[in-house]
Amino acid sequence: MDSCTRALRGAATAAALLLATIGCGMNTGGDVTCATFSEQSTNEKRETAAEFLRESSDEPGETDAADSEAAVDAAVLIIITFCAVEENKDIPIRDADLDSTTESSSA
Repeated sequence: MDSCTRALRGAATAAALLLATIGCGMNTGGDVTCATFSEQSTNEKRETAAEFLRESSDEPGETDAADSEAAVDAAVLIIITFCAVEENKDIPIRDADLDSTTESSSA
């Protein structure tokens, strides 16, 4: 019984580690830190920015901005600039002001 208990504990620990690893891999959108964003490939940055645009959309079903290549490219540049000047690399990219481009163009 003792070896069975150890085996179950080992399996539970392995399952917990697997879930934690999967959870970390699913870190997308605004939850991504500047440090992680800067390490991503160009395609990953675009996917992260598109997810962030979807998350920050005013309308739940609105995906136009996230589907627009120009909007995604602009978001990537804003996030890169935000992270370049931010001293805390653990800050989430959701703190980047994506609305600054629309405010200046509508004024």
